[in-house]
Amino acid sequence: MSLPVLPKPLAALTDLMRLDLSHNMLAAEDALLPLTHLTRLTDLHLSHNALAALPPRLASLTSLTALAANSNFLTSLPESFSALKRLETLFLWTNKIETLPPAIVHMTSLTELHLNDNEMVALPAELASLPRLATLAVRSNSLTTLPMALGSAPALTVLDLAHNSLTDIPPSLSGLAGLKRLVLRGNPLRELPPALGALGATTELDVKVAPDAAAATAMAGGSSSLAATLRFNALMQAIESGSCSDVAAALAPDAAGNSPVLTGTNAAGERPLYLAVRLGRLDVVELLLAANADVEAKANTRAELAPLHVAAMLGFYNLAQKLIRAGAAASVLCAHRRTPLHYAALYGHADMALLLLHDSVDAHAADELGFTALHTAAQAGQLAVVEVLLDHTETEALVAALDDESATALHVAAAAGRDAICRKLLAAGAELDARDAAGRSPLHLAATAGHAAVGNLLLAAKAEVDEPDTAGETPLLHAARSGSVALVGALLKALALPETVSAAGETALHLAAAAGHADVIATLLPYASEGELNMRNDASWTPLHCAAWAGHTDAVATLGAAPGVDVNALTCFADSPLHLAALLGHTRVVCVLLDAHAEVGIVNDAGETALELAYEPARGHGQLHNSAPRP
Repeated sequence: MSLPVLPKPLAALTDLMRLDLSHNMLAAEDALLPLTHLTRLTDLHLSHNALAALPPRLASLTSLTALAANSNFLTSLPESFSALKRLETLFLWTNKIETLPPAIVHMTSLTELHLNDNEMVALPAELASLPRLATLAVRSNSLTTLPMALGSAPALTVLDLAHNSLTDIPPSLSGLAGLKRLVLRGNPLRELPPALGALGATTELDVKVAPDAAAATAMAGGSSSLAATLRFNALMQAIESGSCSDVAAALAPDAAGNSPVLTGTNAAGERPLYLAVRLGRLDVVELLLAANADVEAKANTRAELAPLHVAAMLGFYNLAQKLIRAGAAASVLCAHRRTPLHYAALYGHADMALLLLHDSVDAHAADELGFTALHTAAQAGQLAVVEVLLDHTETEALVAALDDESATALHVAAAAGRDAICRKLLAAGAELDARDAAGRSPLHLAATAGHAAVGNLLLAAKAEVDEPDTAGETPLLHAARSGSVALVGALLKALALPETVSAAGETALHLAAAAGHADVIATLLPYASEGELNMRNDASWTPLHCAAWAGHTDAVATLGAAPGVDVNALTCFADSPLHLAALLGHTRVVCVLLDAHAEVGIVNDAGETALELAYEPARGHGQLHNSAPRP
């Protein structure tokens, strides 16, 4: 249902921080006045209504950091909005705004201003004084000129002026040292000021220009540096469109015999060959290679991927072949020390993996985590790649390879629940009970994640069930904590010892109780002696204490009903399970313990009974008092 007015009770929600009123029928300016009481609002969405104006009193919302009023009928902003000094993003596209108030200069936190699809004929020079304005989007308006001052905007990185009526650009824009993208396409520009050549290769200049050198030179007004920038951007646009004729025209030398620079990058850090590979443009790649594009030039991004990395990642087999024949090294490393084989393994491209192996890629190369391609494929569940790696490498060494945590591929596959891959690795000779740096076997890791299918597979292979890790925990303890009833049952049938105690003095019952796994507790109880039921960990807590403290009602009920469980067991501070439940306000747990005949009058070392703990208004648990019987 669309709202024509706001409900009056809305004004009472004074702690509200985010409000979305988009896609309603709000039209009258005073319809928004109830919002003026919501002074803690940080995000307000008013898009897709019928608002012709925003009330000046909205300026009282001084906590606003984001305001969206797209797709309305706004013609201006109130001068009072200068008070919104915390506003960071302002979305006003698809309105009828003609001008902005000069007072916008006071909105000093503004980082993004979106004015696409309005009726702006000019931009206020005051925009240049906004210290944090990084994105200014004014496409599809009616701008005919730009203020000279705009070139001094200190933080501007994206300036989108597409589809306006600009016939010239002020040379002052060359002063935008941090500009990453300048969009000018769709304007009737005759030429650009030569000074824009100072923006350099770090700025993506999006302007529609014919890809040939003569057109770029003409548009650049004779500036060779600007012409080079225009030619590079025309080349990147031609690559994106997939037009081989435009790419060829962009690659042709100019009258002075100069070819476009092929090592430059766009705003995303992509070089021409990298972009063509990412888009799967085989014919374009051939043109670029013929023009001597560096086949190993990496993208200027955090990952520093080479073209062959991208081809391997995306499964572009023919492109990878082309790159390798042109001299691309199969073992090239990215910033994460991954080879193309790692990416083929990660994304499951078995044919690509085989191609790279035939080109002598180092199958044992380890990335920054110590992962080989086999580790990567095992974790990602890429069985076909695992089979290729095992069939075409020195299998014994590969399955024994350790990552930075001394884990084999079998460890990794077990932790990820990849039972089919675990089966394949075991058949290839992977060590069943290998230990990682924390002393964990593959069975430990399968139990930690609760992967019963993998656990059963390892148990069938006769994996060791009672060897502890460095924390003194056996697979049974890990399975109890994870809540895998099936795996706990399988381990017990395999004669795992339920009385095993960890380095912290905890049994499987402690861990299951603390995690609230009542079904696991029920599975363990037939195997536990009375001493184990009431065993204390290093904090002197029994399993029942653990469950009560955490508020796990079902776990408390299961333990409390077990023959031999001491519901009044005391910690080293003389706290019973009832003390702990009362202290934390677990009402239902208190009721269950009382039904199990827990004593209310036990006094702990602080001189408090559970009843007294339950009736402490400062803790907000006074309601527990009524759960307890009168002494």
